[in-house]
Amino acid sequence: MAITFKEASLLAHQYGLTLTDAKSLISAATFEEAQSIAKIWSEPRQRSRAELKTMTPTEILAARDRGELSELLGQKKPTKAPAESGQLTREDLASMSPEQVLEARDRGDLNHLLKGGN
Repeated sequence: MAITFKEASLLAHQYGLTLTDAKSLISAATFEEAQSIAKIWSEPRQRSRAELKTMTPTEILAARDRGELSELLGQKKPTKAPAESGQLTREDLASMSPEQVLEARDRGDLNHLLKGGN
C-alpha cells in the first residue's frame, strides 16, 4: 500500500526535504521504504578530490562542517534523521497540523514524547 501525501509530507519535513521530494515518496510501497528513501536523500552530497583542488580553505572548512567531506575523511556520513528512529521532536510537532500529529501518534512516532522524553 502506497503512503499518503500527508505521510510523505511529514517524512519530507522530518528529513529536511522539499514538497517535490514528498511527491516522489508517495510511490514507495510502504512507510518504511519511504523513510529509507528520505534518509538517503537527506545525506549531504559528497565532494571529490578534484573538487577540493578548486576550493578555497574557507570553502573546504564549510564543506567539512556540512558533512560533504565525510567519505574522503573516512567518517560516517551524517544525516538529518530524527534523533530516535522514526521519533518526532517537539520542534517537529510545532510545525505540524493537528491531523499530522494524530497520524504520527497512530504510527507510534510520538512514543518517546508521550513517555516523557524531549
